[in-house]
Amino acid sequence: MPRAAGQRRRVWCSRAWVLCTIGLVITACSGGRPGGTPDTVVSTHPITVRPSQAATGPLDTRPTAAVDARACPFLDSQTVADTVGMRLGRVEVLRQGGKTIGCRFYALQGSPLSTSEHLPGPNQPVVEIASTVYATVTAAHNALARLATAGTDPQQRTITAGIVGVVFRTGFDPADGARDWTAAFNKASTLVVTRTAVTDTSEDALEIAQALAAKF
Repeated sequence: MPRAAGQRRRVWCSRAWVLCTIGLVITACSGGRPGGTPDTVVSTHPITVRPSQAATGPLDTRPTAAVDARACPFLDSQTVADTVGMRLGRVEVLRQGGKTIGCRFYALQGSPLSTSEHLPGPNQPVVEIASTVYATVTAAHNALARLATAGTDPQQRTITAGIVGVVFRTGFDPADGARDWTAAFNKASTLVVTRTAVTDTSEDALEIAQALAAKF
């Protein structure tokens, strides 16, 4: 059943602190040689090195297809419904190159409850889960940082032991503007993003991300 409003604890922190921390982690991941040995400069002319797409971008860039399914292999519908407090109808799985990389959960349609509970329409997911594999841990972390800084109100949050993610506001349901909460984390070289059509609390996106951590 949907949870009563106001039950969830809201956690806010400084945008500047979070972005600074993300920046420091990225810098630490891309530092100099082991042991602190300084690099030797052998040229007086600046050289620009542009990493290849394979080194910095997703390993698989093929199109993603959404396919109707009975269930999501990463998370069951009841857990999603209980977390976001919305009644769900259908489920889609996201497939890329024959592999399932995510899921979409849609609200119940064709019922008076759809109107009385102000549920999203038939083409707008309540929750979307998507994963992307990068060549390295650093590349996945940098993608996470770019995603978070493109949103607003970013907050660093613990996903599970040893994994720190970020929750932030961004656009998902057009009816909400850019106020929907998203949670993202990288586990090794895999970036996992949970988008929700929830505007009043970041806790829903965080809880779903925490439930997903063991699946990737």
